[in-house]
Amino acid sequence: MKLSNKVFMIVCLGFISLIAILYIFSKNNLLEQYNDIEILRVEDNVKKVVKYINRDIENINSVVLDYSLWDDTYNFMNDHNEEYIDSNFRDLTIFNRLKISFLMFIDKNGKIIYSENVNEEDSFNNLQKDEAEELAAQVSVLSKLKDKKEVKGIIQLKNKTLIVSANNIRKSDGTGDSRGIYVNVRFLDKIELDELNTNLGFKVESLPYSYSEISSSDRNVDDVYVKIQNRDVISGYGVIKDLFGKSVILLKLDSDRVGLKEALKNVNYFITVLILTVFIFYGAVILLINLLVVRRIIDINNTINKVETEEDLSVNLSVAGFDEIAELSVNFNKMFKRLKKSRDEIIESERKYHLLFSNMAESFAYNKIVTDKDGRPIDFTILEVNDVFLKVANIEHEAIINKQITELIPSLKTKNKEVIDTFARIALSGTSERLEEVFIDEFNSWYSIIAYGTESGYFAFILSDITEKKKAQEKILRLAYKDDLTGFPNRKGIIESIKRAMKEKQRIFAILFIDLDDFKSINDSLGHIAGDFVLMQVSSRLNTLKNENITIGRLGGDEFIILQENIETIAEAESLAESIKHIFRQGFMYRGNELHVQASIGISMYPNDGTKVAALMKSSDIAMYAAKKNGGHGYKIYSNNMNGTALEELMLENYLRKALELEQFILYLQPIGDIQTMKITNVEALIRWNHQGKILPPSTFLLLAKKIGKMVSIDNWVLRKGCKYCKKLHEDGLENVSISINTSFKQLSQDNFVEKVIFALEDAKLDPSYLSLEITEDEAMEDVEFTIDILKRLKELGIRISLDDFGTGYSSLSYVNKLPIDTLKIDKSLIEFVDKDQRNAEIIKSIIIMSHSLNIKVVAEGIETEEQLNMLRDLNCDYVQGYYLGRPMDYENFIENNK
Repeated sequence: MKLSNKVFMIVCLGFISLIAILYIFSKNNLLEQYNDIEILRVEDNVKKVVKYINRDIENINSVVLDYSLWDDTYNFMNDHNEEYIDSNFRDLTIFNRLKISFLMFIDKNGKIIYSENVNEEDSFNNLQKDEAEELAAQVSVLSKLKDKKEVKGIIQLKNKTLIVSANNIRKSDGTGDSRGIYVNVRFLDKIELDELNTNLGFKVESLPYSYSEISSSDRNVDDVYVKIQNRDVISGYGVIKDLFGKSVILLKLDSDRVGLKEALKNVNYFITVLILTVFIFYGAVILLINLLVVRRIIDINNTINKVETEEDLSVNLSVAGFDEIAELSVNFNKMFKRLKKSRDEIIESERKYHLLFSNMAESFAYNKIVTDKDGRPIDFTILEVNDVFLKVANIEHEAIINKQITELIPSLKTKNKEVIDTFARIALSGTSERLEEVFIDEFNSWYSIIAYGTESGYFAFILSDITEKKKAQEKILRLAYKDDLTGFPNRKGIIESIKRAMKEKQRIFAILFIDLDDFKSINDSLGHIAGDFVLMQVSSRLNTLKNENITIGRLGGDEFIILQENIETIAEAESLAESIKHIFRQGFMYRGNELHVQASIGISMYPNDGTKVAALMKSSDIAMYAAKKNGGHGYKIYSNNMNGTALEELMLENYLRKALELEQFILYLQPIGDIQTMKITNVEALIRWNHQGKILPPSTFLLLAKKIGKMVSIDNWVLRKGCKYCKKLHEDGLENVSISINTSFKQLSQDNFVEKVIFALEDAKLDPSYLSLEITEDEAMEDVEFTIDILKRLKELGIRISLDDFGTGYSSLSYVNKLPIDTLKIDKSLIEFVDKDQRNAEIIKSIIIMSHSLNIKVVAEGIETEEQLNMLRDLNCDYVQGYYLGRPMDYENFIENNK
């Protein structure tokens, strides 16, 4: 068959096959994919509906949790206090807002103590007495089945579907036996579905559960069913189960199949256009192939046959045009000319090759494989090498040619046997290969080797010296995985060690997370050079604990991690933690000063506390923080309830972020009195947080406020509020009382802090002489010169300055002379044993004498007994503050007790 006919048939069959394949694919696969997409879309929409209902369940559950874990609720279940009902459930606005329809309290015997229909106007969405009693009985049963945990979900009650949340009533700290159950109910009715349809933009209806309705579904996953009704409609069903696990409701969602219709239209249009295009293209291709290719190939074939017959290499092919066929004709002509000069060209090529070979910058060798009697490669003979190879091997040319390589490099037969095997494979297959890193003992260097086969049994290789590159890589690797200061593995290095331990599938191993206590104080007071000295000393002591099963790493700062492998019980990890505690008992000598550092240690165990590195490290980190909160200088073993504590802290943090905006902070006032007359001369403003009806002291939230960056805003609020309180005290009869307000270094560091103080005074219409700003000793020491400058500007306004908590920081009395202060407050830690410890009394006496010599008044904090008061009178103290004189109180109680 002629070429032209073959081309015609092949092109024709190809185009027909292409059209058929595209049509079948479009009609079947493509449309099937559209079906799958629509099914997944409807399935996703049904899941959104179910998720929306679950969100409502969680909303009412949050209310149940708040009320059921409230001490007032706990007491009500005991004494049935009507005042509790009046104050919490007479105004049901909040329950209406959450769309709660019904609430009730059930005692331990299942009896309803109190119930209330929230929306009395909607009789259908109210529970009758018999319905409420039936619900109480079911909830009581469920609470027992749930092992005293919360109950939340769906309950079918006669012809009503209820969203129910219930929880056992206990004290707020989780202690105490359950006093009963608190229940909230919301109806899953038409109103709920209408709201759902509005919010999600769907059309959903609720049907009684019927298996026959969903039995012929096209897809079902996790109680979500999808059924293709026809080419116009596709339906999705969500099965809602009640708290007993019984399917009770079908949520049906119908969707139009707009996508499928559009797809069918587009596929038909595409096939039609494709067929027309193909036929036009087909005709053009056949015509061009015949004109441009077939005829010209026939001419070339005739000419070559003539050259073959006459053996006349001087006959040339005719060349017409500038395309590939013309280029082919030219190349044939060149080939004939080259054949005449082939021997001369080969000789010239060999001469050039030898010149290139001799001048190569890398070691080069041409070789022949040596085999044993069975044909297995055992060595290779060196046929030729270049000058660089001779220089590297330090050998003469005649001494190496036709010698076996293992005579020159014996290590190839011992340590690097795979190199010879690779060379043999390349020589026999005629391929090429690179060996990236090979160490040759005889040359004491690392090499990269490129080997390539030339002809069967022969090969060449090029040696490139990569020793310096290898050393650089190893140095970079060491830097990447080592800590510069301590020499321990860094974060990346210790993580790799933990991963390695996991891959070895050890039964158990331990992670000990170590954080140094009070390390920040060393950096702040003595500088980072001292801090680095301590870290190196700590590393040296930790290094004494190392053995084949213990790997120590530094995460950064003052955080270390120890991986303890091949242990049998957690007791071995506890023993290691005790050893760590022991090595910190002795202080570190730095420039004549003894520095003491302790450690908080958190322990997690693989695999119980995590099967991945991140989870395992997080568990040990949480345990470490638990040890630090416990006072430090000890260790804690991770437990699951620590995660609960972390969640509580996160929730408290979220509430704290909004506390200022919601005006939840209040000020308490504590009196400061003249030690001789006991007359109140000053009050200290102390912040409290009214959180969910509980008054929280600053110790529970101020550190958290610093962590989330809210401390300065809170300090500024206390400043403004305190000035207004002082003015109000004057108006209520305490004319000469001034107010002391705590400030921090961060608050002082605001660009316009002095202007903020002036604004607070002017806004309250308070004379500056009635305001005393207190800064703690350690805050003042953060930047002494800056602090002095700001305090001087405040004193020029007439404001008094007080140094708080003196005796707990890092300064000495010599700093007091530099600070422009009017009052010095001795910390209660020094006062506590003043009447029992003569040494404490002498320290306080020295502070008072020095302060008086600088014309500074002294306030003693924490006075709780008459003995302490009398002792401080004898020591000539000026003012006192503490429970003996008066506890912190809100404004109303303070006025009532001090008028």
